[in-house]
Amino acid sequence: GAGWAAIAGFLKAKTGAHEVVTTIMLNWITTYVASFMVTGPLATGSGTPKSPEIAQSAQLPILMRVGAMELSAGILISIAAAVFMYVFLNKTTTGYEIKAVGFNPYAAEYGGISVAKNIVLAMAISGALAGLAGVTELMGVHHRFLGELSGGKGFDGISIALIGQNNPIGIIFAALLIGALRTGSNEMQFMGVSKYIVIIVQGIVIFLVAADRIVKAIYARKKVKA
Repeated sequence: GAGWAAIAGFLKAKTGAHEVVTTIMLNWITTYVASFMVTGPLATGSGTPKSPEIAQSAQLPILMRVGAMELSAGILISIAAAVFMYVFLNKTTTGYEIKAVGFNPYAAEYGGISVAKNIVLAMAISGALAGLAGVTELMGVHHRFLGELSGGKGFDGISIALIGQNNPIGIIFAALLIGALRTGSNEMQFMGVSKYIVIIVQGIVIFLVAADRIVKAIYARKKVKA
């Protein structure tokens, strides 16, 4: 994950290629490679493209069961990763440099910070975290590799980052909120309630968070003019 995302970071740092475009292109490459693997070398012979189940010893332990739902140790790994990133970004020199480049790359470069190095490093760390999320999903939930393992989780990640205000600790609670909404939507369908209600609620929450930032920016601009 780190190496793959670092490619997008390198292209951004050296050529100015937008990371959204390059990561989407890289995602398509990995999607087709994954599809080839589960329908070719790793195929189980069933109608569903998937790999054989991993060994029991490689599966993450289940912490809690509620009905048909299971909570694996992957949640502890996720929380630990978020806490680590909070400490890394706020208590280390490298984390400070990454944040400085994110806020204003020109000012950071003027201050002697290597913008190119920190862009590549930030993308590599992001890719490593994405890879860690995929591993916990595979080892703690599905116990096998699926052709469409992501299932739109990248877009959920963007929503969670917005709700959590880009704060690693805030992201923990935002992720729990979105996870609870998604799990609740599955239960609501058994009661005849459309699952899209949850998507609407999620959209409203994101809108309110974004609106709060817009209002603060407008007030800040008015104060500067005054």
